[in-house]
Amino acid sequence: MKYTNIFWLSIFVIFSSFMNTIDSQWVDDSSIISNYVVQSVAANNEFNFVGTQGNGIFRAPINTSDWEKISMEELDEKSITSIVVIDNIIIAGTKTYGIWRTTNSGLNWINTLLNKSVNTLLIKNNIVFAGLGSKGGIIKSTNYGASFDNTSIIGKHGVRSLIKNELFIFAATEDPGIMKSSTNGDTWGNVDIDIGTYGINILAINGNFIYAGTAKHGIYYSPNIGKKWYKSNFDENSEIYSFAFNNCYVFAATRNKGICVLDEYGESIGSEYYDDPHGLDVYSFWIDNGFLFAGSSKMVKKRKLTYGPYQN
Repeated sequence: MKYTNIFWLSIFVIFSSFMNTIDSQWVDDSSIISNYVVQSVAANNEFNFVGTQGNGIFRAPINTSDWEKISMEELDEKSITSIVVIDNIIIAGTKTYGIWRTTNSGLNWINTLLNKSVNTLLIKNNIVFAGLGSKGGIIKSTNYGASFDNTSIIGKHGVRSLIKNELFIFAATEDPGIMKSSTNGDTWGNVDIDIGTYGINILAINGNFIYAGTAKHGIYYSPNIGKKWYKSNFDENSEIYSFAFNNCYVFAATRNKGICVLDEYGESIGSEYYDDPHGLDVYSFWIDNGFLFAGSSKMVKKRKLTYGPYQN
């Protein structure tokens, strides 16, 4: 019995040491963007692009951290809320200053929508959809963002997030609620989800699963493309800003609580997976060259995808 206890004590010590090593594997990214809050992320075959809070857009070649500022004067000191990329065309949504577009990978920018707060952008079937704040609804462009129809295709709703799959477009509105379209935005219907008075900050889709991250009421998920919704057991007081996926694991970026790793049902899988960096507002994720990057309120953090939920 004595040797059995020693054996299990040794296993516990080894496991604890392993978990401590895991918890310490988030490191600061020393690139130039580490000094800015990263709010939005996109990529094409050559570059990763990030939009910052109050300092424009940066880009880096895929699999590098060689970031350079590409937005210069036109978007300098502006908050970039969303970025979408079509080949060399980059379309950027901003808070208050509308939509900007470049056709030469960021050397020059043209303002194609004036004086609007843009919360989110989406491309589906070569149509660019822009979700606006302040009951602006959704407007669209059929010429790759060169101009936008100012008539809302969803009515007078503020729209915080847009996602798509092969069949639908889903829009998180400020009412709050979710709407969906199976007609490429021509007609919309309400999704049956009861979240009370809590607004949805972000929608994300991974296979048949849809996740809704709320403002201070945790996570809701649908395992069947929005037909039925469930409340996860994840901390209901958490405010969710972003999601990322690796294998069957879900990463949730939160306000003040860093990053939590969840299972595919949005359920917490134990305190050992309540990951660093703790105590930060984390706004965005991206995965590149075997690393998971997290854009926080103070810095960019990264960690290698090497174990458990991080096994790529």
